[in-house]
Amino acid sequence: MELSFEQDGPARERSIALPPERKFLADYVLVFDEARERSVYMAAPDFHQFGHAWTYDGAAFTPICTEAVHAESPQQRWQGVWDGARQAVVAWNFGRDAEWRDRTYAVVLRDGAVELLEPGGEQPQRLEDADEVGGCFAYDRKRDVTVCVTGRGVWELGAEGAWKKVRGEEELPTDEDWKEECLGGAWDPRSERTLFYWVCEDEAGDDQLFLWAWDGVTLERLSNEGLPEKLVKGWMNTGPVLVSHPDGAVLLSGWGRPPLVVGEAGFEPWGTHGGQPFDPPRPASAKAAICWDAHLGAFVAGPGSYEPEAGKYPQDQHLFWVGEPGGGFAKLGVTEEKSPIGEI
Repeated sequence: MELSFEQDGPARERSIALPPERKFLADYVLVFDEARERSVYMAAPDFHQFGHAWTYDGAAFTPICTEAVHAESPQQRWQGVWDGARQAVVAWNFGRDAEWRDRTYAVVLRDGAVELLEPGGEQPQRLEDADEVGGCFAYDRKRDVTVCVTGRGVWELGAEGAWKKVRGEEELPTDEDWKEECLGGAWDPRSERTLFYWVCEDEAGDDQLFLWAWDGVTLERLSNEGLPEKLVKGWMNTGPVLVSHPDGAVLLSGWGRPPLVVGEAGFEPWGTHGGQPFDPPRPASAKAAICWDAHLGAFVAGPGSYEPEAGKYPQDQHLFWVGEPGGGFAKLGVTEEKSPIGEI
């Protein structure tokens, strides 16, 4: 007797081949490499390692580095920048010294190889009870310095290779409960400043987006005017991501909301400066890195906790999304959901 099987339900999605899934989904950075003119996905292949990398050219992912450096347990999510002085993609994180104090380290990708960077000087320090969060990194393209902002102040790293504290903590909020799903930094080409954002509770106990600008002299908290209500949604915090774009610093927040640009008096609709909304919009997510790909003229988003459908609970998904302004976000990869058979 011959048995035959027929598929029940929709056909499985098809996709181009993606880089292998990581042990920890958010252990990666996504940065546009201006030397290669490609988006670079650099990730941790295993525990205490970082450095495997691929480029994306709009059609396929190509491995460019199969090495990894030993990196101690990262204390928060990796944050990546294009370092113009080093002409390299640099991924930043925090470790601990022998006295359990914060110290920074980075993995530098250049010429198909990675190296560990451990700067000296006065190390950036996060708030005392920071757990997996608490520090934001961005690259100042005007002054060619890396900037780190924590709840304890502002530090800069220049060509001499040593951190220097340049501003104290007096102006910064003291709440230590930063949300790990929503923090980072970006360069704003309109104001020529580095911007830093995170979410923590305000004086009323509500989750609030804090956005700060630093130009090397002045630390300024920017207005939240123009932000939609309940931008940060629930404890899972499928919140916004700030991305550097030629038109300015663009806030992509999912939930079907149009992109916003950081303006002089708050947030402005992107269309105010010629940008076009996405249709369909970026899916809501947590922990997903996003970069602007100048070669493709599109945003590229990496793996994270995505909603399988609008309003559904976010689930870890090894997916990439490519969004062209005036068009929509196209998915790379296959969405995974629990089978209803598993509930029987």
